[in-house]
Parts: sequence; structure tokens; C-alpha cells
Amino acid sequence: MGNARAKVRAFLYVGGVVNSGKISAQALRVAIVGGGPRGLAAVEALADHMRDRTVAVTVFETHRAPGAGPNYASEQTPLNLLNIPLRAIDLPVPKHGQSFDAWLDGAYGPDEYPPRAVIGAYLRARFAALRERLPMEVIGRHVIACEPGKGGWLLRTDEGSDHGPFDEVLLCLGHQPVKDRQIKRWREHAREADAVLCEAYPSAALLAATDWQGRTVAIRGFGLAMIDVTRVLTEGLGGRFETESDGRLTYIASGREPAKLVPFSLNGIPPAPKPATAAADQPYIVEERERLAFRDAVASVMELADGDLEPIFDILAAMAGARLPEHDKGAVLAWLRDGAEDDPDVPDDEQPAEAMRLYLAMALGKAKPSVGYVTGQVWRHLQNDLRIAYNPAPKTAAVAEALIPFDDGLKRFSYGPPAEATARLLALIDAGKLTLRRVDDPDIELADGGWRIAENGGADVATAMVDSVLAGPNIAKVSSPLIADLRERGFVSQLGKGLGASVRPDGRIIDSNGEPVEGLSLLGRLANGSVIATDSLHDCFGEAVRRWARRVADKC
Repeated sequence: MGNARAKVRAFLYVGGVVNSGKISAQALRVAIVGGGPRGLAAVEALADHMRDRTVAVTVFETHRAPGAGPNYASEQTPLNLLNIPLRAIDLPVPKHGQSFDAWLDGAYGPDEYPPRAVIGAYLRARFAALRERLPMEVIGRHVIACEPGKGGWLLRTDEGSDHGPFDEVLLCLGHQPVKDRQIKRWREHAREADAVLCEAYPSAALLAATDWQGRTVAIRGFGLAMIDVTRVLTEGLGGRFETESDGRLTYIASGREPAKLVPFSLNGIPPAPKPATAAADQPYIVEERERLAFRDAVASVMELADGDLEPIFDILAAMAGARLPEHDKGAVLAWLRDGAEDDPDVPDDEQPAEAMRLYLAMALGKAKPSVGYVTGQVWRHLQNDLRIAYNPAPKTAAVAEALIPFDDGLKRFSYGPPAEATARLLALIDAGKLTLRRVDDPDIELADGGWRIAENGGADVATAMVDSVLAGPNIAKVSSPLIADLRERGFVSQLGKGLGASVRPDGRIIDSNGEPVEGLSLLGRLANGSVIATDSLHDCFGEAVRRWARRVADKC
């Protein structure tokens, strides 16, 4: 693969031939705001669908690694791992490039979880190869405003320059900041109390935030980002794990790490690890007839349009019940109807550490799987079918407001951490370096030097707080200048309470009057509700970008 050109220039792509020079009046001018994996996939799809018309592409991406973006930055610590094993990574192969497997050339086994930096390097190389075939202008500035002008859309960047006009603008923004009163109040307190408040990412900034030795560190959040934080503040500071003769892990401290890590969340329920091997995952693989029946059930929910998920519950209960050794469809169905929260087989809300040990045994195939575990693993295997049935279909706010929270709730089973990550958390608990006593919505008081975290008659005073809660895609709360400006001027509307922007299946944004905004599209997590299961690398390269590219190509 060739390297990306050092000097940014504007190029044209005509029927598979790269041309450089002045943009002709007939060229279709496309701006893509956000050059991470989804932006890369959009440019690839556009190149594949264009016919004989010339297209000029401008990508706005502030990260120095276009194609990867910050989530998959190739310079980040190798302690930040993907949340899917290599065997489950199935990205479409570019027409003029290598598959991820071929690019890795056997560096990882099928059951291993490669570092995010590794796939970031692949995506970066894929972007560079695309620029060799279809070079484009890349502008390393934040877009803060987007408005219609004479001849197309005009974009303004943070240093005050204008770009355009563009015939098509696609927003692929990924995670965006939101208004958070609690964090704002804590930030002010941290300054006054000489305490530390920092974010989970980037990991290099987290490590450099303070001298962590001997501190009690609170971690806001009890999900996958919390696991990244614990890795960085233990192994990243010289700690290590050793495997005992019975297979258990033991943590060997370096003396540079915090004295205690105290994660907490609203419900304190631990995520369940995914099956550790392909053999352990085999019972949950869904057959083709089951997939088709599930898609029909989703279609029924979409047609009912009232938010009743019973058709989905019914088929999911049948699939999970058939895989449970000591339960049946009725037990699963009752659990789903009741909200699918507390696992009926595991007291995970009372003893989170013991629940983690039991879920780890299930992931290793050493314990009978629970109702929640089986249902979540089946649901994981249905994610692509869920997108296929849901995303292109007409949908009401009622359906989205019911199905999106249900999908999010099952993620603690369907998209939990690798089994190895859970084993390491348990080793930290055994070593007294991590406590789960205060995970369940504790009382948090501002105290001298930090925060007092109290629950069940005990308390810890943390002198540092790490925020590992990633902002949700609630378009009404997004505070980035670009989205706030589009929202205030009525170009962006919210599909339903707590959801993302209302968009058409082809990506076009729907304005506050219910009409599609021509030439302005949005893909990804900020469209949550209009689309589903967006927080996935596979979704970045999925059918949504191809629908968008087909519509743009059809304009030619």
C-alpha cells in the first residue's frame, strides 16, 4: 500500500481515473464532516457508486489519522482493546485493498481481542490507499456552522474560514459533547479542592493527569470504558498479572498505581463477558430460519407502530428458551416482559463480584448459562438482522422509544467485555485494588480534597475522579457548536425523547417541519432511533453508507 501524500491537494475522480487540477462546474462537490471509520466507509461507497460524473470530495477531520479517528488512533496504548474477537470481525474488503485478516498476516489468533490501535493502523492504511486511488482534500479543522448558500451548502471552520459551496454534506461526527450539570459542578469543585477530575480518553492524557500512586480513585461508570481505565491505571503503571496453577489470575502491584479504584454507576450491575472461544459461542449462533423469523418479528413491530415489542419478545424468548438447559420460552418471555433487568438466575444487584465470577464461568463454558446470559448472546448474533429489518423501514417515535432502550439494556449481556478482562477485574478485587462495594448509585458528596462516596454504611473519599461515561446520542443535549447551530435553526429535529436526530433511511436529515433537508445528511450514533445498533465498527461499513452513496449517485 502506498503512503498518503504529504501535501493536501484537491483531486477529481472520473470513472475510475484520478485527475488533479481545477474543479469543473460539472463536478459533484461533497463534504464529509468526520473522517473516522464511518467517513472512510462513506468515501469508499461513494467511489463505488459514482458513474461517469466527476466528484470532488473534501473531508473535515481534526485527528491526524484520517480513517481511524480518535477511537481507533494508532498511537494509543495497546491496553485499549477491541470489544470483539478477531473471529467476529467481518469488514467488507475494499475493491483496491486488503482484508483485515490479510493485513494482519496471522499476528493474532481468532479468539484474541486485538488492540484498537491495530485496527486503527489498518483503517489509516485503508484511507491512505483510497487517497492514492481517489485523493481528496483533507482539512484538519472543526466545522462549527453549516448553512445553505448560493449554489450549495457553506461550511465554516473554527478559525473563521468558509468552505464550499457543496452539493452534498454528510455528517459522520461520532461521539459529541453534551451538557452535563453534574460534571460541570464536579469540575468547579475539583479546582477549588485541589482534586483531580479527568476523562477516560485519551489514555495518554489520563496517565499524565496526576501522580496516581496511593490515591483512591472514583470511576464514574461501570461499563467498557471503566475497564479501559482500570487497565491504564494498573498495567499502564507497571502492574502485571500472573496465572496461578489453577488458572486464576493474580495481580502483582508495581507500587505506582492507585491504592484503590472505586467504580460506580446508577444500577451497579456488572456487564457479563462474551463467550471466551468460538466453541463456547457455538450454542448461541443463530440459524438462517431463526434470522428470517426474527426479521419478520421486527417488521411486525414496525407495522404496529405503537411501541409494543411483543412480537420481538416472543421470537427472542423462543430462541433463547431452546438454548437454556433448565428453562423454557415462558421463563424468558416473562423476564423480557418484566424489563429484562435483573437476571433471574444471578443475584447481580446484591453481590456484583460474585455475579462476575459466575458470568465468567458461563463465558468459559464451565457453568450453566443464565436466562440473561443466553438471551444476550442470541441478541448479539441478531444485531445485523436487527439493522436490516429496522433501519430502512418507516418508524414512529413510539417504536424507537421502546426498542432503543431495550437494545441498550441488553448490551450488558450482548456486548460485555472479553472474558480475560473480567478475570483481571476479579484479580484486582482479590488484591484489594478495586472495590465494588459502592457501585450501586451511591451518595456522592463534595468533600475536602475530593468526593465522599457512601453506600451500605461505609464510605470512601476519592481524591481523583475519572469520568468513563460516554455521552449518549440525545440530540437535544448535544452541545457541539455545529449540532447546536443546526438544531437552533430548525435544520435538525429529534425523533423522540432521549433519541438522536430524525433522518431518512438514505441519511437525509428531517427538519423541524418534518421535511427532508436536501443536500444535508447524517449517519451514525447521532441518528440513534432513526437507525439502531450504531455503536459498532461493522455498522460504520454497513448498508447505511451505501444507501446514502446510492442516493447521491442517483442525483448525477
